[in-house]
Amino acid sequence: MNKEEAIERIVQWYVSDTIGFVDLVLDDSEIDPHYSAVTLCDRIKLYLEYIKLTTGADSTVSEFLDESGYDADSINLIERKRADESKYYRRSGMGDN
Repeated sequence: MNKEEAIERIVQWYVSDTIGFVDLVLDDSEIDPHYSAVTLCDRIKLYLEYIKLTTGADSTVSEFLDESGYDADSINLIERKRADESKYYRRSGMGDN
């Protein structure tokens, strides 16, 4: 296995784990969440940055989720959870996620 093949396998595992994380965020409690929608979106953005750097293709989190088979309601729920969670980080001074 060469370096490029190793990196591709790592990326495939990363994406697979991220898709699993999408499902956890979608199924998570909105009252007492245990899985971070902010972290999920950051993971997807990092993957999309890798794709942009390696192929030049530019995409958004919503487009990634749509292309991964998620419907508009699920994508909107993730965005709403991310926005709600981001308010906590801003209030606590933990950053502008």
